[in-house]
Amino acid sequence: MSLGPQQVLEADNVVVIVSGSRKRALADELLSYKAVTPEFPLSIIHEPSVRQRVRIFATPDTGIRL
Repeated sequence: MSLGPQQVLEADNVVVIVSGSRKRALADELLSYKAVTPEFPLSIIHEPSVRQRVRIFATPDTGIRL
């Protein structure tokens, strides 16, 4: 389920799951931010009040192409 920024700010725990063929690039971009950037909504996880409640996971590469 996707959450909007206000829902993320109010959540007790935030889990970000990165998957897909560009997951490495997306994870690198996400982790490159040090503050909230409106042009990249996922950067809300860098809000100081949220930062300690975030866990980031990447799906494993299976080698299976559909």
